[in-house]
Amino acid sequence: MRPESEILSLLVSTAENDPRIRAAYLEGSRVDPGAKKDLLRDYDVEFIVRETASFRSDREWIKRFGDILFMQYPEDGPEGDPERCYGWLMVFTDGNRIDLHVCTAEVGMPGRDGFIALCDKDGILPGKGRLPDHSVQPPDEEQYRSVCNEFWWCLGNVAKGIRRGETPYVLEMLGQCVRPALLRMLEWYVQFHCGSVNTGKFGKHIARYLPEDLYNRYLSTYCFSDGASLLSSVDAMTDLFSEVSDDVAAGFRFARNESERAGSLSYYRRVVSLPDGEGIF
Repeated sequence: MRPESEILSLLVSTAENDPRIRAAYLEGSRVDPGAKKDLLRDYDVEFIVRETASFRSDREWIKRFGDILFMQYPEDGPEGDPERCYGWLMVFTDGNRIDLHVCTAEVGMPGRDGFIALCDKDGILPGKGRLPDHSVQPPDEEQYRSVCNEFWWCLGNVAKGIRRGETPYVLEMLGQCVRPALLRMLEWYVQFHCGSVNTGKFGKHIARYLPEDLYNRYLSTYCFSDGASLLSSVDAMTDLFSEVSDDVAAGFRFARNESERAGSLSYYRRVVSLPDGEGIF
């Protein structure tokens, strides 16, 4: 595998020697010291250009970056905007991966956080980039109540999906609504006990801060689609959310809505245990 210095030198020289490229910057895990420094980190690179057509019309120019094992053109889909931004996601035979986009300044300029300038011919990049901020911020009581309500309300939808045998719906409801509420509560637990730390995108670093037993219980909430595993994972989620939300409420001196939790759990348990052909209650 080519070392980082060689890849960065190649990217910089490409940007500096091509007059179509006016600026270039690196973002993502390569600029985040909180990211695990392993060999799997991508090079997330943006080239700021005045037009993308000449890059798109020459499918050979990217071969300067190495021998490509496989790749993707993400902007070729129906929702792409190739006139303003076009990308090449490339895995090379030496194991390196470069996610490269050429974008016009109107869509491709970075914010002030989370990038390192590689080239800036016209002085258009917004100063030296800072690190992306994934640190956990403490909640106020309204945010706490909202997350609790989201978790317990959506549990009712999970119950209906289980009862109806609508497994894809159940899995999506858990993944898109219930689990994000659980993760947010775990992040607030971490914030209270550890301070404003960086748990990473999707909580990928949360194992660093949770007690081992809580982290293992969180992992147990992931499930397969078979009935027993699904029911077990939902039980693990409700037990863990109940415990952690109580801890967060006590730590930040928030009021708990016991009737909401009790009502949601009662409804869930009664719906999933309904005999065939019987009414709800």
